[in-house]
Order: sequence, then structure tokens, then C-alpha cells
Amino acid sequence: MKRNNKEITDEILRRAELLDNRDAKRKNRIQSALSFAACLAFVVVFSLSVPLFISDEALQEKAGYQTATLFANGAVGGYVLVGVAAFIVGGAVILFCMKKFSKK
Repeated sequence: MKRNNKEITDEILRRAELLDNRDAKRKNRIQSALSFAACLAFVVVFSLSVPLFISDEALQEKAGYQTATLFANGAVGGYVLVGVAAFIVGGAVILFCMKKFSKK
């Protein structure tokens, strides 16, 4: 079967568009995975640094062994801060993904 130049050009353009779409999807998946990993690392590091924010030395000494003792004597400010930071990071990831994957 013999094709004319128009059919060949159309087929080349269709294949190029398919390859571009595949590459864009792969790039979006990689960006999403990296942003998720970065946000998770931020929250973990931030939550592990909570004992550093505690001013009570006796409570700070116990915090290394028994993390639940941070709630003793009303020292929950660090956990509230971590919770708010995690909420903000989660919201940012959702907005990023919605913007990135919205249909144009």
C-alpha cells in the first residue's frame, strides 16, 4: 500500500505527539513522587526536632526515651506546630497536584 506525503506527515506528527504525551506523564509522575518525598522528609525531620524546642530540661531529657512525655505539663506546643506544618505541606502538595494534573 502506497501512502502519499500528507499521510506520512500526519502519522509522524501523531507519533511525535504520543511520545511527547508519554514523556510529559513520566515527568509529572517523577515530580509528584519527589515532592511527596520532600514533604514527608520535612515533616519527619521537623517532628524529630520537636524535643529541641522544649525549654524544660528535665522534660527534654525524658523526650529522647519516651516521646509521649512531651504531653506532660502542657508541653504540646511542638506537636501543634508539627501538626500545622504537616497540614500546610499537605495542602500545598494537593494544590500542586491539582494544578499539575488538571485538564487544560
